[in-house]
Amino acid sequence: SKRITALKDPEHVRARTGSRHGTIIVRWPPVRGARMYQLYIRRADVHEGELWQPLTLTSNSRYEATGLDPLTYYSFKLCAIGTSTRSGMSSAVTALSIGRKAA
Repeated sequence: SKRITALKDPEHVRARTGSRHGTIIVRWPPVRGARMYQLYIRRADVHEGELWQPLTLTSNSRYEATGLDPLTYYSFKLCAIGTSTRSGMSSAVTALSIGRKAA
């Protein structure tokens, strides 16, 4: 098989509220040739200057973000990583984390 020298950007990324408090599940179709995926997160309810933070490196095509602030919108994006190359960024997706705010 010929070596993959370019990875497609991840597409059709989806994020949805998790069933447990402070969780959001992110999933995407696998990218051909990808070994790992680097996810980034940022709070979506703040001004645009908020920086994206690295969230996790995973070999799966789904990730459950945990420990999020309750009742808060978060945005996610990711890139695919191969043996010698990485893709560009996916589009960002946003979802709401549920849970009760502390009184």
